[in-house]
Amino acid sequence: KNWLLNILLSGTFSGQSDNLLEKSRKTIVNLYPLQKFPAKEINLGFPTGKKTEVDEEIIKDISYSDPESYLLLYLAYPYDTNFKPSSDVNYPQQDHIFSQDELGKAKYDKNDINRIGNIQLVTTDANQRKSNTPYKEWIKKESSENIKLTLIPDKPEDWDVGKYENFVQKREQIILEKIKDVL
Repeated sequence: KNWLLNILLSGTFSGQSDNLLEKSRKTIVNLYPLQKFPAKEINLGFPTGKKTEVDEEIIKDISYSDPESYLLLYLAYPYDTNFKPSSDVNYPQQDHIFSQDELGKAKYDKNDINRIGNIQLVTTDANQRKSNTPYKEWIKKESSENIKLTLIPDKPEDWDVGKYENFVQKREQIILEKIKDVL
């Protein structure tokens, strides 16, 4: 499971997936009955430069609505987080912590705005309630439990749009640490 999650998050199978999947399958068939899952041996069969573990670079490359972003956020949130919706229209959505509007006015570009460090999972209802509320106003209404759950840096001085880059870097580091703990 850990190997597969690392591979999915690091995008190892993107590109030449047919070839890599076949090599991986052969390694598993040849070695798995003889030992536990042969992750190391499979990884050795990948071309040089293919990442097989989540690191800071991979975290920085994942952004809003990327295929890996939901997986990353689900893994980063505590296991006991209840994302079970009360109805089909309330499945978790990705939400910008600092709104696109607020960051656009502060002259941040789309890539900066959509970094995974600025994305959280919320219910549809919570997403609609927050809407374009400036971050400093929204965070005041949040419980300390929700702040911890969403991996938001806990120092209020990081909650200002003027310190956005610092906020995103800290949050991406927190996410990376959580992912490494899980994997």
